[in-house]
Amino acid sequence: MNIFQRFGNIFKQRKAFLNDIKAMSEGYGGNQYQMSQYMRARESILNQFNRQFSHYDAAGTGRLNNDWPTTYNTPTANLKNELKNLIARSTNSVDNDPHTKAIQNTLISNIIGTGLRPTPRIKDKGGKLVTGINSSLAEGWKRYGDQWDATGKNTHAEMQKVRFNELFTTGTTLTNKVKSIDGNYLGISNQVISVLRLDTSKDWDTPSYSHPDYSQTVFGINLDAYGRHISSWIQGIDKPISANMLNIAFKQTVAEQYIGVPWIATALQYLWFNLNLVKDKSLASKIQSMVTLYVPDSVAKGLYEKDLDSSDRLKWESGEIWHGETGDVPQVIQADDSIKNVLEPLQRLLLHAITMTIGISYQTTTRDLVKTNMASGRINTNEDKKTYEYIQRLFAKVVLQPDWNEYVFRMFLEGKVPGHTVGDYLKDPWKFNECQWQYTGFKFIDPEGEAKAAIELKNNGMLSLQEYYAEKGQDWRAATDQNLEEEKYIQEKRKELGIEDPLEKKPTFEPNPNRDIKKDDSD
Repeated sequence: MNIFQRFGNIFKQRKAFLNDIKAMSEGYGGNQYQMSQYMRARESILNQFNRQFSHYDAAGTGRLNNDWPTTYNTPTANLKNELKNLIARSTNSVDNDPHTKAIQNTLISNIIGTGLRPTPRIKDKGGKLVTGINSSLAEGWKRYGDQWDATGKNTHAEMQKVRFNELFTTGTTLTNKVKSIDGNYLGISNQVISVLRLDTSKDWDTPSYSHPDYSQTVFGINLDAYGRHISSWIQGIDKPISANMLNIAFKQTVAEQYIGVPWIATALQYLWFNLNLVKDKSLASKIQSMVTLYVPDSVAKGLYEKDLDSSDRLKWESGEIWHGETGDVPQVIQADDSIKNVLEPLQRLLLHAITMTIGISYQTTTRDLVKTNMASGRINTNEDKKTYEYIQRLFAKVVLQPDWNEYVFRMFLEGKVPGHTVGDYLKDPWKFNECQWQYTGFKFIDPEGEAKAAIELKNNGMLSLQEYYAEKGQDWRAATDQNLEEEKYIQEKRKELGIEDPLEKKPTFEPNPNRDIKKDDSD
């Protein structure tokens, strides 16, 4: 055996040894590498077979389902290359599509209205409201709320509509804390910026737990190992802004979601289709306006010789009369007008699908009450209210509550809460941040019926004043104080003017003719 043969044997032995290691790492015994390769191939074939003939029809694949998308990614990967397109199309739809604008306006008017108002609810250990601190915070907010916007153009209540529009259109609203101008009540104001200002060029998707500050950066947002927001990169700024200074608010719908999705993302395709459907039908309508009458020469000759125009066509009001040698019977040439038969039902079907993705009814958005009665209208209104209330709670928690928390901290920090220091706040921030957001109320649908029902529920202990007034967008304490003040004023005014109170019950004596009356002996 020469030296080349010896090296060849050594190489074969080395290759077999490595194959044995691979086989054992996959759960097979030594000298079974070929078997492991066979098992892998067999498993692959079985997987393909099982996917085509799976237990769940929706999981099956094959020629009949080739056009059914089966990609699956993390929320980050799903949005990575598509978010800017979604935002651009959503913005275009809000700016140009009247139906999208109608949905947006409906949500704003019912959810934001004149703005959600905070009421401090700090309690002592016994559960009673602490009047002094609550009053200080309530009064301070009146001034700070007016100076909340760093641009000085809007109050906190007015900026709620701007921030809601950002949520609706882009899916996310960003609020950056900045130093306020001299003379403001507190030393901090707020700047609302677009989500497109996030610097995505800093992104690196693969987590790295060795970085001293953060483990991952997605959409310009620096995250720790638990997915918590640490800081964010903003275009034009060299250093990332701390999460303590920048609030990123969005509606989270899936796990591991770090940025929002435009609220009309699901409906965008249908909105675009509907808009183009109307445009196409408008063009068809213009064509339909050109009514043409074809008249054979054998019929028209000698009748309209003096009415020919320069193109040798017969003049006939807004339409045209064509003539020629072909045919012997006059006929009208006009496109088929299918607006009532096709366009309206199709558009109504599309708008039903579009409004359902938002969670509000077709009738509420379009004001189309055809085939709607009192019962169906009431059902739609009640269901719409559930959507409004859900979004109100979400908006208060993720967008507004951080504003209040920062405000309370600053009030303690700057010594504007009598008798308390920032140290008191830091011992239990949750206690001092307790706040109730008063939502926009809803008007009566059936005033008489609902008023009677409310009285009956209240008398039977099934409805509290807080629940009743919250439904109307009012604080029950303020409403009760107002009612008592008005009642007191009316009573004092009646006494001053000498007017008898029609509701006051006075004892009256009415003799009973059936009762025996004893006569006095002197009579």
